[in-house]
Amino acid sequence: MDYKTSGVNIDEANKMISRIKDKLKDNADMYAGVFPLKDIIKNYNNPLLVASTDGLEQKWFF
Repeated sequence: MDYKTSGVNIDEANKMISRIKDKLKDNADMYAGVFPLKDIIKNYNNPLLVASTDGLEQKWFF
């Protein structure tokens, strides 16, 4: 499977980045965040969702 078949349109993504990159300035790299889920998932003590954005083909496995 390739990106296009899976629904990723790299050309459109590049166009969007071109439109917003001036607004992002030096922050146009990776972003990450940790989100508490204790109000949604009750059967764990302190569930967290760890999310990040990165470039295509960069995969993190834990």
